[in-house]
Amino acid sequence: MFEDDIAIGAMLAFHIGNHVQSDTARSFKWCPASGEYGHSRCDVTAITAAHTWSGLSRRKLTMGTQCAGRRTWIMRDPKEGTIRRMVALLSRKTGDRTFLLARLKTTPWSRKK
Repeated sequence: MFEDDIAIGAMLAFHIGNHVQSDTARSFKWCPASGEYGHSRCDVTAITAAHTWSGLSRRKLTMGTQCAGRRTWIMRDPKEGTIRRMVALLSRKTGDRTFLLARLKTTPWSRKK
């Protein structure tokens, strides 16, 4: 349910919170505060998706990692599965978003690395 919305929201969150240093991923940065492409001073604090059509129930999506004491998601590891799938989808190396959506729907502790 809402797969297009989840994919677009995750791509937007990646553009805002992307701190991956690979050449491919560097081109996917955008700062909503300055309106500039190529770098971002902003971070992502939460990503959620609707459970129902009314939107009253939401669930958290995980992308990147979180550290104790930080309120924001850290998206800098190019080897992390969700980040790797996001970069591949945005750079058009793969056109299949089902793997990304499946990854976003699972919790980090239930994933296979």
